[in-house]
Amino acid sequence: MNNESFTNYFTNIATSKKTLKFELVQCNDTKYTPENNKDIEYYQEMKKMIDSEHESFIEYSLSRFLIPVELLNKKYNAYLEYSKLKQKAKSESNNISVERNKLQEKINEINKDIRNLFDFSNIVYEYEGKKYANFLNEILLKKNILKLLNQKYIDDKSKLDVISYYEKTFTIYWGKYTMNRKNYYNKNGKDTGIPNRIVNENLDL
Repeated sequence: MNNESFTNYFTNIATSKKTLKFELVQCNDTKYTPENNKDIEYYQEMKKMIDSEHESFIEYSLSRFLIPVELLNKKYNAYLEYSKLKQKAKSESNNISVERNKLQEKINEINKDIRNLFDFSNIVYEYEGKKYANFLNEILLKKNILKLLNQKYIDDKSKLDVISYYEKTFTIYWGKYTMNRKNYYNKNGKDTGIPNRIVNENLDL
């Protein structure tokens, strides 16, 4: 047996496993991560500033939303119907699933009508003496928030340093944060949305 036939005899018998070593190397903007004390300190300070703006806007907006009495009466009457339906089921041992489902659909529609009243994008918000027609979508949920913070803290050098630190990296640091805050104002029934909390917690019957 020559050398070639000898090696062929021992090759291609079983599959081989190879471990390929890769390394994730940061480049360009991906280098901006909270990897030191300054990053963490600045992030926490910036979060306080932006959170404060959201809180002020929410408080201002809620003071201007009105729920018509007629809509509240509809919700209350639907609740009375639901209570009577449950009592009927207990006393007569009736199957109320069909009636209950219809009533639940009615209640869901009422809740939806209430949630739709809380349209934060329509709030005309006054900030530092200037009025904004769509403050939520044009300023608060955009990088433009930095411009307003610069104006607000124009005499506070420490805060201005924090704000300027994110001028080029706002999307990287605050993209996910902004999406989470956007859910606050969602009126489509999401659990974290303020309109949904108003309906299911404050107006829960």
